[in-house]
Amino acid sequence: MKENILPQTPQPTSQLPKSKISIVGIILTIILSIVLITLGERIIFDLNKALNPYVEKTQSVNHRYGYGSLMETERSFLSKQTIYYPWVESANYLKYKVLINAGFIVPIFLITFLFYYLFNIKGKVSHLRVVSYGYLVFSLWMIIHLVINLAQLALQEFPQLALYLILIFFATIFTVLAVFIQKKINQYDQ
Repeated sequence: MKENILPQTPQPTSQLPKSKISIVGIILTIILSIVLITLGERIIFDLNKALNPYVEKTQSVNHRYGYGSLMETERSFLSKQTIYYPWVESANYLKYKVLINAGFIVPIFLITFLFYYLFNIKGKVSHLRVVSYGYLVFSLWMIIHLVINLAQLALQEFPQLALYLILIFFATIFTVLAVFIQKKINQYDQ
């Protein structure tokens, strides 16, 4: 038998170990996602209530006061609180609301994406992998919430131009993130 004298390419040995995720871990992650979504929705409602300069008054649903058609309302689906703001200032109210929401949601999304990258792509701490899915679901829910608010603002203020710009911006961000993740996964599969 002849000996192979051609140089051999070494096979990569540092592949990510396959981690097992238990049914209990999945159930707890689903519950974690629901709790985080509820907490996030409550935080962005309270931040808007506290920081938006166009909020006139907040009341419990049981204690309405008569402004007629001069006031618009926004109700929290988690409590009986209602925000009142002037109807003529609804565009400005919505602008501040989007800015306040973005100030909370965008950093949360970036931090969560970093955790997802570290735990699932890099595989640094494999036992935190299941938890990162719960946080990723939460941050994606918050991003969807922000996109809906942006769409409301765009449709109200700039029906044509702003809608295209916002959608192109988010399409670009998600395309880059998807390509980045897939590139990293393909690196580890080789």
